[in-house]
Amino acid sequence: MSAYWHYLAEATISTPLRLRGALRTDAGTYLPAGAEPGTDFIEQCADSFEAERIEALFVLDVPYDADLLERELIAYLSENLSFSELYQEIKHRYWLKLGADLLLTYPSIGFRLAIMRACLPFEYKRTLFCLWMAVFESEFSEREQASFEMLFLSALSHDLGLLDVNPHFTRLDHDPRSSKDDKDGYYSHVYYGVSFLERVGSVPSAVLRSIKQHHEILDGTGYPAGASGTQLTEFSQHINLYDTLYSIFQKNYRPLSKRLADLKPVIEINAVTHFGAVAVRMLELLTQASRSDEVFFKREEFERIQTETEHMAMFIERAMAIIQDFTSTVGYRHDDKSMFVLQNSFIHISLAYYKLRILHKQARLDDAMHADGNYRQLSRVLEDNFLALREIIFHINKFLYRLRLYRSSVDQETIRIAAEAAIDKLSALAVKLVR
Repeated sequence: MSAYWHYLAEATISTPLRLRGALRTDAGTYLPAGAEPGTDFIEQCADSFEAERIEALFVLDVPYDADLLERELIAYLSENLSFSELYQEIKHRYWLKLGADLLLTYPSIGFRLAIMRACLPFEYKRTLFCLWMAVFESEFSEREQASFEMLFLSALSHDLGLLDVNPHFTRLDHDPRSSKDDKDGYYSHVYYGVSFLERVGSVPSAVLRSIKQHHEILDGTGYPAGASGTQLTEFSQHINLYDTLYSIFQKNYRPLSKRLADLKPVIEINAVTHFGAVAVRMLELLTQASRSDEVFFKREEFERIQTETEHMAMFIERAMAIIQDFTSTVGYRHDDKSMFVLQNSFIHISLAYYKLRILHKQARLDDAMHADGNYRQLSRVLEDNFLALREIIFHINKFLYRLRLYRSSVDQETIRIAAEAAIDKLSALAVKLVR
């Protein structure tokens, strides 16, 4: 049974469906128009019809329409203090309605959203997160209506292809920045999403490109062409930024009672080379939001945390030296796309670390202990430094992962030997960091 049929059967538990018209399966079971199908009937349908026909065969008992989307988005504000703080009804209600009304034109997108809400709640909440980011950014940038509608539609539909992905991949873990880049696995949803929207029809080509590219991250794990940063289209940059911020925020920041504005240092070090030029506008937007008052590190923990940040910085510098030796040995090879992506990744790592050093050069233990009056400010600097260093180490680990894949496919012996040497050194360095 294809993945979408699986999700549809699961969704019927909480999201009742009805048949648009009378239907008979290949097994001979017949139901009249308007009947409510059970799991057994849906399983028979999976053996009788292509998954592409689902939206044509079934209708939601309670439609997921523009009004429902508005209510869902307003309800989401209460779950995110940063969003509720940014939201001003007199400014944003217009954009919210304008975006939600797109479901009047594309009702089949609403159908898929309902199934996602029932079966993939983490991914569904990510869609709501991205939609609010599109609303806030568009009002802040005074975006033209046609441009906003394409950005909102991109955010609305960018993950709908996940319903065509085997649940093994969608539920394996909830961090799409992890190593789920098998072309038949998690990241394949970009292809499924575009295929679905092409069947829907009348979807602007700029939206289709944003769906194709929204997982094009610098380490090359996205599809289809290893592009990143400013190489992506504007809408692709927005969706990639929003999508990634959601993952970082939910995994690393929200458990610490942090707010969206606390992500600014991570956005800064990833700007342009990773997130693209749109990161600059995001940083400007987040100046309107407040940072958390929570103290991440207690005073007695400063010395330990400072030592850990020094160890991470040393790891990064040594890893960069290993990667530099490797790239110098093989040369900059524009004829080899995989190698080119790896080298672009190294450029991003180097620039990110350079920017971090400038931003947080004052994160010193002696400064932090200097005066009680500066304690919160200086603890925040140390906190930002700590979390941003972890982000750079994430990119180094992804570089190592991609280098292992590259090593297994390269034919030229001198390059393979250089790759193996770099892999051994980086792996040994990573083990030492853990210890």
